[in-house]
Amino acid sequence: MAFANANFGNFDQRNLRNIMDTFTSEAPKRTDSVLYKQYINGSRYVDFSGNAYKINLFTDYSTQTWGKNRKRMITQRPDGIIDVKKQTIVLHDWQLFEEASQALGPEFYDYFKISNRWSLEMNAGTPDMMRADGFKELKCKNSDVNTWFPGIKIDLVNYNVLNKPPKKYKNTADNWKKLQRLRANGRARARKGNDRALARLDMYKRTGDASVIEMTDAFKLFNVSDRREVIEMFGMDTILASRDTKVLDKDTVDERPYELVSVEIEDVGSIKGVRWCNYLRMVNPSTDEIHFEGVPNTVATVKQALGWRDGEIEPKWNGANNPRTMEGEYIKPKILT
Repeated sequence: MAFANANFGNFDQRNLRNIMDTFTSEAPKRTDSVLYKQYINGSRYVDFSGNAYKINLFTDYSTQTWGKNRKRMITQRPDGIIDVKKQTIVLHDWQLFEEASQALGPEFYDYFKISNRWSLEMNAGTPDMMRADGFKELKCKNSDVNTWFPGIKIDLVNYNVLNKPPKKYKNTADNWKKLQRLRANGRARARKGNDRALARLDMYKRTGDASVIEMTDAFKLFNVSDRREVIEMFGMDTILASRDTKVLDKDTVDERPYELVSVEIEDVGSIKGVRWCNYLRMVNPSTDEIHFEGVPNTVATVKQALGWRDGEIEPKWNGANNPRTMEGEYIKPKILT
């Protein structure tokens, strides 16, 4: 096997056209007679192995996986394949896009950029939580393909993408972009809600007219001190009592009635403008006043809520793809005599 001149460092990186010319001139027969190493930096590289008709690409990661024995190039599926005659390239490893300016040359990089988009969540911990898996976004100058996928085929003359991503890759990208748009809209609504609530609070401070303040301003204001001022004005129990509620469980403990309720909280930053949060609703036997105490949304019963409050029951996470559950048991307090 002959070795073409290797490229070191980030200097004089060669375009794919130059590399194909090297293989055409030095390996006219159908034998893997040429190996060219394109260095990405001082340690990372891409191997080009092939002949005048087909060139296989192997990233340094796959090389390390199989060891430094060059025979692995015969049996391992390449990370990329160049069809010299058709002037196309098929890529199976997204890292070739990530390091495209060095691995595949600056001309390729001018047409293709890749970015990691991490998974997104909205309304986390609530029944209407939405989640979108992350994906690798591909920006193509000459094509409308917006996600990388293994087996992507590219025309090296006009740098067009010649095939479409599988449905699962397209759906992942579309879902992520949809949730990203909803999150952006929610943040915009939240900023607008904060500005309006802040204006009402400022008017109250200037005029002393408390009627301009709305109870829901307690949820709209970003600043903790501003929120506390509104809460002290109305009282948190009064604010929560004014919201829509759903009774999840009822129980009587120590002859005291309790209800586990889900309360609709205004949240202008969420998808629907509201979110539902669990509270333990109690009645003071001396004054008949209603009190609310926040509990995790994973609490399902009154006794679980009481156990969580007393530190006997705790949330448990059963893995990244499983819902959080409660672990432990409520212990009824003993009466001291």
